[in-house]
Amino acid sequence: MVRNDLAKHGFEDSPRCGVVLTGGGAQLEGLLEMAEQIFDCGVRYGLPRGLGGLVDVIGSPSWCTASGLLLYALSAEESQQRGRRRTLSVRAMINSLRGMFTELL
Repeated sequence: MVRNDLAKHGFEDSPRCGVVLTGGGAQLEGLLEMAEQIFDCGVRYGLPRGLGGLVDVIGSPSWCTASGLLLYALSAEESQQRGRRRTLSVRAMINSLRGMFTELL
């Protein structure tokens, strides 16, 4: 479906840079090999980067989206703080993330 959608929007050629699979479904048995055949290019799993702490627990494709959103929120918060010329404390970051998740729920 992805290949057909790309072709529909004018991207008939195989992706030159390859394909990155993320999310829990990316780990389905045989999916990596099937994607390589469909896209005729290299395919790899996306893994969270730039994280510390429980890396062994969250170091899988299943956590890519969540960790990416958290890192994006942190980056946006830091940009806002730089604009206000204040330093970002760990407590402020945690409170900001807590508020973001509270709004989502």
